[in-house]
Amino acid sequence: MKKILFFLAGKTATQAEIDAFQELLDGQFTVQVRNGEDNATFSNNLEQCDFVAGTVPTEYGAIPVWNPAAELPEGVATVNNTANVSVRNNAAGDPHNAQAVVSGNTLVGVNLGSTVAMVDQSDTVSVRNGAGADPHNATALVTNGVLSGVNLAATVAMVDNSDSLPLQNSAGTAKGNVTATVAAGAVSNVRTPATAAIVTNNEALTVPVTGTYTTTATVTVANGVITGIALS
Repeated sequence: MKKILFFLAGKTATQAEIDAFQELLDGQFTVQVRNGEDNATFSNNLEQCDFVAGTVPTEYGAIPVWNPAAELPEGVATVNNTANVSVRNNAAGDPHNAQAVVSGNTLVGVNLGSTVAMVDQSDTVSVRNGAGADPHNATALVTNGVLSGVNLAATVAMVDNSDSLPLQNSAGTAKGNVTATVAAGAVSNVRTPATAAIVTNNEALTVPVTGTYTTTATVTVANGVITGIALS
């Protein structure tokens, strides 16, 4: 591990010297403090070190002064407070600028912009319609650092305009399909085909009835309306 000698101007460190010394304590170097009023040459022998800092005696003029930007070891970088840092996913893709937050001499985090969010696998995400209404919770799916989708609960479905949906009566008997109409993010109605009609209990029909009833009543439907009944 490389060694830095930090020289005080006098016997007692000033607050500025304390602050400067603390900036060197990053665990990458051995840092030792020397009294600037003592004999700097140790009986004409300079103390062995790799860098010097502080109020450097003239005798140490040939030893490089510590410069964190120029002398950092491989793989180490300095980051100033509020510096822009590129934040990427684990595939080194989808970069977003973030702002470094440095407290004292410690990088405590990076802050993304207010319009950028981090989503973890299985996070709960609110899914809403095009009008920002009808929210439903969904579970986020993250693969290789990318949000690949969100899964709605098994009891919630998405319906597109013109989707075909199965039609059943109250007993669960299939009665063909209906077509969904979606507007402003909401299902506004579902429509039966032109050859199907909806009849309610006690509904009075004014339609021509032909034939004599024996066992069957055959209904004719046009444009979604019963137009006639043939008995047989």
